Order: sequence, then structure tokens, then C-alpha cells
Amino acid sequence: MRINKLISTNGNVSLIEAVMPERGAVRVYVPTDALRGEYIDEFDVQSGIEYGVPWEEVLVTMMPEGAAARLAKLLRDDQLYTANDVRQAPAKVAAILQRLWQADASRILLLATRYEKGELK
Repeated sequence: MRINKLISTNGNVSLIEAVMPERGAVRVYVPTDALRGEYIDEFDVQSGIEYGVPWEEVLVTMMPEGAAARLAKLLRDDQLYTANDVRQAPAKVAAILQRLWQADASRILLLATRYEKGELK
């Protein structure tokens, strides 16, 4: 898998950013010797120690099922990994929430329209 960013290296450990298909961009600490130029084995990324807030675990306590994972991906896609990142970019968080709920509102509207047309029962 391709590495988006090599953020830092400290001896035997490197902090990288890579895109996981199901989660979007993640930052993880991995062994430096696992890096192969711009690439790393997906297993090494999955086995690495994640950097930042585990958004899925935190957000699931306040959101409907499935929404936390979608919001976590959107947060990481906009480079929001820590509480400090969120503190420094509240407008980004507001925009992300608007995108998330707009998508849900669009789906609700679609389903309601299909129901009114008799396509759903």
C-alpha cells in the first residue's frame, strides 16, 4: 500500500499516514524497517499503533449506528486526528457535520419520496 505522508521518524519508529479502504486516512506508528520507500505492507499499517483519537469509539456513544464510522472517516479526511486539531479548526468540524447530516437528510428524502410513490412498503 502507498504511504500518503511520512510524518516523522525517530530511530526504529516512524509515524506515517496511509489510506485504509474502509476507514480513510489513518496515522499510525510503524517500525521504520517496514517502510519500502513510498510503500508499506497493509498488515504493518493494520498492526501499527494508531495516532490520535479513535473517532469511531468516541463518536459511537453519541450517534446512531453507522454514523460514527462515517464521521470518523470525514474527520480524518480533513486531517483532524487529535483534540487539538479539532480545537484549532472548529469551522472544519462544522462543515464536516453539515456534510454528514446533509447526506443523511438526502437519504431520508429519497426514501420518503420512494415511499410516497408506493415503491417502499
